[in-house]
Amino acid sequence: MKAGWNSGDETEVPIFQGYQVSPGNGHGLGIFYFLEGEEVWSRGNYPDDREYAKAIVEEVESRLGRIRARKIRPNHGTVFSNLSFLPNGTLRVWHPRGPEKMEIWAWTFVDKAAPPEVKEAQRINITQTFSTAGTWEQDDMDNWMQVTRSGRGAASRRIPANFQIGMGHETTHPDFPGRVGEFYSDINQRSMYQRWAELMAAESWGEVRDFPRKVEPAQHVG
Repeated sequence: MKAGWNSGDETEVPIFQGYQVSPGNGHGLGIFYFLEGEEVWSRGNYPDDREYAKAIVEEVESRLGRIRARKIRPNHGTVFSNLSFLPNGTLRVWHPRGPEKMEIWAWTFVDKAAPPEVKEAQRINITQTFSTAGTWEQDDMDNWMQVTRSGRGAASRRIPANFQIGMGHETTHPDFPGRVGEFYSDINQRSMYQRWAELMAAESWGEVRDFPRKVEPAQHVG
């Protein structure tokens, strides 16, 4: 997926490629990778946060390198097995509580050194999006409930779930670890369930550590 957005400066519209990155062991990350120029990533589309991100980008680059500081915008991800994060600073821990039940603990975090106006902007952003009162959280909650109900249907019980999007098109990328798929791909879902199956089938931790992590050679995507 190649696209562009207006970053707030009408003279600059970065062009980016969307990827799903599967580094192995069930972890997964969805990102935007800037193809033309560089972009300073900020959590929200509000002036205080954008200015703060620009002010600290050199320090971020000194710690993480240019690619992670200026070329990548994280969009979503999960650290296997149940820690997820979103680009606005939302952290989620998923707790299965039985068939058709999931308890989710959610937090947000902000740079301790950030000025008060940036922290306040983050508080407002998270309250309006992924919180008890947030419109995005309510929208996601309805999706999860409907998916669960659909899974009880006659057709859903008879037909296996399909996670084949992007299968056969996985490749590697010089700037990312592991395997890479297009942004609309099930590569990370397949990786997560494969890792879960490996853990369930293993008879010892030594056997788990010995599972191979093979990356098939392929041409660069994008």
